[in-house]
Amino acid sequence: MWKKLSNEEIIKTVGKIKEKYNSLITDFNMPRSLLTSFENRYMDTLKKSNDLSVFLLAEIEAVVELCKKEENKREIERLKHINKNKKSFADKVFEENRKKIEKYPKAELTFDADEELARIIGAVRIFLINYWPALNYVFKNDTNSTTKSILGDLHYQLLIKYDYKDDPPITRSYAGSLKRVPIDKKKLESEYYYILKETAFLLNKIYDTLKLLLKENRIPDNNLKLLVPVIDQKEWYKKYFQNLTHKECVEKTFNYLSDVITDFRIKDIRKQ
Repeated sequence: MWKKLSNEEIIKTVGKIKEKYNSLITDFNMPRSLLTSFENRYMDTLKKSNDLSVFLLAEIEAVVELCKKEENKREIERLKHINKNKKSFADKVFEENRKKIEKYPKAELTFDADEELARIIGAVRIFLINYWPALNYVFKNDTNSTTKSILGDLHYQLLIKYDYKDDPPITRSYAGSLKRVPIDKKKLESEYYYILKETAFLLNKIYDTLKLLLKENRIPDNNLKLLVPVIDQKEWYKKYFQNLTHKECVEKTFNYLSDVITDFRIKDIRKQ
């Protein structure tokens, strides 16, 4: 049963309905004909002496429902806009990161290997082939046995994990997982993170070691130019280190390593 409205309640209800329609018109850019149509229906009801209570209660339910519908539509559009912006930002970050690592060659791991993984292995290979030989010459006659021991161990770790003709040792299990049918995605993901983690650990350790050597000025004959026998003057020397002093060689190696760590966002992946 509809509750019969008093004259005062009728006036208030008509005002509330008009207020809602005006809100739809101004806030949601809806046509003014909505309000005009209501006013026409109201006048027709008055002329026909129909029960205004039933009419107005139905009208207010309808306009309130219409307001809710428009508010929901606006909220959906707002969320779509937010999500679109989030996606655009994520895409922008991804694109920026991708451009940073494009300068490093992709190691030929195996078909469908992750690009970022292939490029970080490629970056390590460049470091091993073109930068580490200079360190070997700089510290060859170093009298500090501790320094030589630390560098020797780091070089050994690079060799056993990344020195290769085909897939480097550190990636062989990952490559094997990619070749299995069907692919065990959980194992593949585990292998991926293992390679990234171990690579980050080693590069950060080398970075810290070189940083300390430079900070404490522990570069042997730091102002002496790098002397490499003609027989050993390969591309790494001619392209990267010719005419550089020992200190400049270590700084150049350190800077390359710093760029790799920054570009691949692995600075904080360290052994505790």
